[in-house]
Amino acid sequence: MRRKFDDTGQWFTIACFFIFFSLVDSIILTGAPDSYARYPKWAHSFENSLSMELKTRQSDGMLLYTDDGGTHGNFYSLTVVEGHIQLGDNSNEFGQRRPVNTIRIEEVRIDDDKWHTLTIFQSWENVKLELDYTLVFKILNQRSFVFGNILKNSDVFIGGLPPNMHMLPVMSSPLRRYSRHLAVNVRNLMYRQYPQGVTSPQLLESVGTRTNEDDHCKSKSMSSREQFVCQNDGECYSANDGPHCDCQFSDHDGRNCEIEKNDGELTFGGDEWVGYDVSMNISAAVRAKKENLTLTFKTHSEEMVAIHMTLIVDGRRDEIRQYAPELDWISNSFAYLGSIPKHNPSKEVNRVSFRGCMKKVRYDVDATRVLFVNLADQSYGGSVVKTGGDLSYSCKNPSQRSDHNATDYVAFELIDSHLFMIINLGSGVVRLQTTAMKVSDGEWHHVQLDRLSRTGSVIVDAIKIDFSTPGVSANLIIDDPIFIGNVPNNSLAYPPSIWSITLQKGYTGCIKNIRLNGVSAKIAQQFETSNSTGIELGCALSNELDICEPNPCQNFGRCSRNLNSFECDCSNTNFEGKRCEIEQTAVEVDGDESKVHVLAHTKVSQVEHIQIRFRTASTRGVLFDTGANGKNDKITVFLNDSLLNLFLQDSSTNNTFSWGKSLSDNHWHELQVRRLGQKLLLYLDGFWSHSIYLQNPISVEIDEVGAAYSVHPSSPPPRDEHFKGFLSKLVFNGNDYLAKTKRSSAQLSKSSSRESKGQRNVKTRIASISFTNSTGYVAFSSEKISSLAGAFRVQFKFQTLMRSALIFFTLPKHDYDQSFRLQIINGRLKYTYRTSGQEFHTTSPKLPYRQHLSDMRWHNVLIYQDEKTNDHVLLIDNSTTTLVIDKIKKVESRMSGKLYFGSNPLGVSRPSNGYRGCISTLRINENALDLYEDADSRMNVNRGCSGPIARCVEDACANNGRCIQLWSSIRCDCSLTAHSGDRCQNPSTTVRFDGSPSAIFYEYTPSERPTTSKDFFVFSFRTTQPNGVLIAIECAADQDYFTIFLNKGYLNAHYNLGSRDHTVSYHTRVLNDGFPHVIKISRNEANMTIQVDKLPALRYRPRKASDLVLLNMQTRISIGASFNTRHLEQRRMLRHRRNTEIFDSYQGEVSGINVNGLMILDLYENGESLLLLPTPQPLLHK
Repeated sequence: MRRKFDDTGQWFTIACFFIFFSLVDSIILTGAPDSYARYPKWAHSFENSLSMELKTRQSDGMLLYTDDGGTHGNFYSLTVVEGHIQLGDNSNEFGQRRPVNTIRIEEVRIDDDKWHTLTIFQSWENVKLELDYTLVFKILNQRSFVFGNILKNSDVFIGGLPPNMHMLPVMSSPLRRYSRHLAVNVRNLMYRQYPQGVTSPQLLESVGTRTNEDDHCKSKSMSSREQFVCQNDGECYSANDGPHCDCQFSDHDGRNCEIEKNDGELTFGGDEWVGYDVSMNISAAVRAKKENLTLTFKTHSEEMVAIHMTLIVDGRRDEIRQYAPELDWISNSFAYLGSIPKHNPSKEVNRVSFRGCMKKVRYDVDATRVLFVNLADQSYGGSVVKTGGDLSYSCKNPSQRSDHNATDYVAFELIDSHLFMIINLGSGVVRLQTTAMKVSDGEWHHVQLDRLSRTGSVIVDAIKIDFSTPGVSANLIIDDPIFIGNVPNNSLAYPPSIWSITLQKGYTGCIKNIRLNGVSAKIAQQFETSNSTGIELGCALSNELDICEPNPCQNFGRCSRNLNSFECDCSNTNFEGKRCEIEQTAVEVDGDESKVHVLAHTKVSQVEHIQIRFRTASTRGVLFDTGANGKNDKITVFLNDSLLNLFLQDSSTNNTFSWGKSLSDNHWHELQVRRLGQKLLLYLDGFWSHSIYLQNPISVEIDEVGAAYSVHPSSPPPRDEHFKGFLSKLVFNGNDYLAKTKRSSAQLSKSSSRESKGQRNVKTRIASISFTNSTGYVAFSSEKISSLAGAFRVQFKFQTLMRSALIFFTLPKHDYDQSFRLQIINGRLKYTYRTSGQEFHTTSPKLPYRQHLSDMRWHNVLIYQDEKTNDHVLLIDNSTTTLVIDKIKKVESRMSGKLYFGSNPLGVSRPSNGYRGCISTLRINENALDLYEDADSRMNVNRGCSGPIARCVEDACANNGRCIQLWSSIRCDCSLTAHSGDRCQNPSTTVRFDGSPSAIFYEYTPSERPTTSKDFFVFSFRTTQPNGVLIAIECAADQDYFTIFLNKGYLNAHYNLGSRDHTVSYHTRVLNDGFPHVIKISRNEANMTIQVDKLPALRYRPRKASDLVLLNMQTRISIGASFNTRHLEQRRMLRHRRNTEIFDSYQGEVSGINVNGLMILDLYENGESLLLLPTPQPLLHK
């Protein structure tokens, strides 16, 4: 079909549109080591196309990458190799291995700094790669062409891949993560997106972009300033601020790669190796025409294997030292440096290991560049490059092996409620977890250790685990005494592999029947002859008494049982003490006074538990630091740009981890760092935010501890800066490093007769205020606002629980004056600007994963006017929204009139809901204002942010209760749990039916009989009988009813909504097993969902869409029996039945019945007049 356009203006309009489109759809990347651009996912079908225009001077690098998230190993990879475009792709057939397809255009070079047009087109088995006017075709040999799932596919990356593995944790071709980043200019990128179709994608994220194409690395004339040179094999690249050096391949660092690295070399002693093996990955092998390996090494060994690489060519194995002229493309799947791992199956490889030092190891395969030394230390376990052995990041004599003065010992300890055995016969440690289930259940457990020479077994409750010790030592030589329960706290250096000693955690519980080689240890006699404290004869531990009920911890502290005592966790409160009854005392630190604690002897730590509660307005500073004399070992917790950071370093590795944000808000925050060997947990303000598994074991030597003080003044910033702010807790492995300072402060306070309480020594200018109720406000006069110099700018922080409220607004003197208003509406910010009688407004973007701004967390707000466009910009945290102003209305914005924060004062007519929350660090234009002191008037506001003393955290409500965060505390919604109590910790009202004809029923009055389209039921029951009605609803309508009952031990629900019977049976499990079961049933029109305990839910959807959906005119709800037999398969004819005649009686217990919000059993216990019981039932508990 042809189309004719008679109006040439249409052609002109379309041409202008595409010219404008090409201008805005362009990005310039620097080619820096971390540069890339990220775009939305490519929505694949059986016919796909992608096109772009590009310009580059670089001859090797990654142009584009996307994959299916490792699901089937499918990917597309566009690279520049030797100046030519190369397409690597793999379309696997549901996990079956397929060779990587590679297409390369040899006729055209693209590293000529000219624009080129590139198109990829795939239609079923045909793949076409078109560059300018050159085409290359390839036919794929396979049956399936499903690329992947749009939900799991990766985004599209241009110019390189992000070095942060969390952004792309799973890759179909993981070696391509190390492809060289490309300095490239890309425009007019087009591909199919969902649901838009083929269009230009929106840029999601970019790192290392440029605003111009100036080449700062070119030689300059003699008259210009001194030429910029990258030294020591550094590579120059251009950025917006001039030339930079990429020092990745250099063994130097610095701006010009002029500073020698301390960790740029690797030492191999014979057991160490660095390398990768992707042979088990479907499509991870790299297929290339060019490979280059460069390394520098030194050694005294005459026989070694420094590098070995096995190549697979069309199924034939080859080695790199051989010459194969008939081969063009070669693929490799593994490479190792220094040695070959024992698990590698290559039997023909000479496994003589290298002993010596290496540096500057680079392996280039097409555009991929693997820098082995740089990648040898990966912290997150997701790296393709792995290490083995005890690598050292400095060159030393490999014959010098470290001696840890290992001694013989055997120990049992509890860690995280699991039993561990640790044994060392003098030639190596074995640490063995002996239990799969937690043993902190209050029951007796039997443990038996049997050892013969270097082999043995541990039996715990009849479950046996075998072990063998390393080395050649076979005897356990012990001269020291045997300790039970704990060790003396003296200057002895205990083995670091016994973690409970390092954490100073003694045993709490009972022990009996200890026998060593068949001889009773007679621990009772030993106790009687000693002066031990904290030990009693006998075992008073009981599982029947719950000492945490009622909760003995005050101020919402969390109680946990400890033998027949309890412990209170006060971490989520503002209190301390045994029962969280003492308001915490703060200690002010300014960095001027040295707070370094020298240990009695050097400790080697494999585990740490650091707890710090702090408050500061500074964005940088060291909170905790350790040092070791003459060693690089250190553990440093510090703030940098208001983020928490952990720096962990031993003799061979160093790692940095970050968590949290906006922590320099002058409010209290609590952090915890907990490391158990290779497992690392990071905690902040009630949540364990990160769980990390370290790639290598780390042992840190410690002989001094800095409390809010850096013990490494020569460390790079900010690890050399002392913390400035306030601390109320600093505990490391059970040692309180603030206790002495607090005692000194208390004595000084007492001698000075200063009457105060809690954090009495805190003296600071409060930068935040609390709106205690929705009528509170602060107001600034028009004179004060008009006197503030600078361009229009409003900046502050806020936190609230209110979903909709007014935050601030201005009240101008005249109607034609400018006015400003900011509201929070449904958890999003709405900004309104009014000028010349016309209003403009914008709303902040919707946050993902149902997040919102009413989450009681601090959020940063910045509103300013763009100098070039005069549009207004709303910046919330890291998201930006632009308020576009009509060109006619664009004027320089200035605040005038009164400024109000919070609710409207009386007499002011503006729409609002009162605000309740906190506001902090207000800046107007260029001026900082104290919201409390500088305000001209205020009402119902307090200094500081008096937020909730308890917050919703995991397990704050027991039994899956829903935690509701209130302004001053929390509340647990137990309506869907079949439990009660302030934390849903108690069983709800329970009754027992004995099987006789009896029931509890609730009867509606004729005027209140409900008709519902949705119903929900929550209850718990326990029985051993196979049949009986649990809940039944009777209706005045002829056919309508609803019955939940047991039939042959299975749960059933039968109902009729006026058109036909619906039968739903839950046959996943028999429920008459004598154990309690929690049932949740919901009905939405004719559809139903049944949830039993935590098992998968059963969903019922009737096929007929014409079914009626209302349960009409409900008359009564009965518990324990039914008033009719309609739910039974063989119904009885009831012509003249009595009104109270009941059928199918239930025998057993039933608890916490909630029917559409009616707590039937609670009403029954409280003696409601509408509850009748033909035969009274015994009340168990409430």
